[in-house]
Amino acid sequence: MRGGSLQRFRLVVASAFVAAIVFAVPAADAVFFSHGSVGGAADAIAGIRAKPILQAGGLDEVLKAIEQTAAQDEGPVPPWFQVEVGFLPGARDVRVENENRVVGYVVDCNAGQALQRLKAHMEALGWKGVALGQVDGFTFVKSSGTCTWALVTCTQVATATSIVVRLQ
Repeated sequence: MRGGSLQRFRLVVASAFVAAIVFAVPAADAVFFSHGSVGGAADAIAGIRAKPILQAGGLDEVLKAIEQTAAQDEGPVPPWFQVEVGFLPGARDVRVENENRVVGYVVDCNAGQALQRLKAHMEALGWKGVALGQVDGFTFVKSSGTCTWALVTCTQVATATSIVVRLQ
């Protein structure tokens, strides 16, 4: 085969390989997760239902559908969270995942400022932190309490910063 033919052949083979993988995922999902053999795990991994979002007429309706879906999994802030982790001053738009393992909120400052404040805040509560490096955030640990490990990430969103705390 000449260079151009070989390149086209490789492209066809690679495309077929990728297509096989993409189409195998739903089949594997149907085989491994369809018979109730996983107990309640199917409910736990259900995620966001795409149908209401895809049927939305415009951008505003899409955002509203996503917001409603996200709100279904929210719970109240657990009392121990406020004592052991807490929020940075000015926290708003607080969201708590139903099992209290993920807490998110927004502060009105840039990510650099949020990181500095977060480190000082957590250390004042007895946490020891290690910067994540390539991602804006920290892993925090402490020896006792309801929660002894926290992964905290900060994401700049316009002039504010979204802070997400994953707990163990």
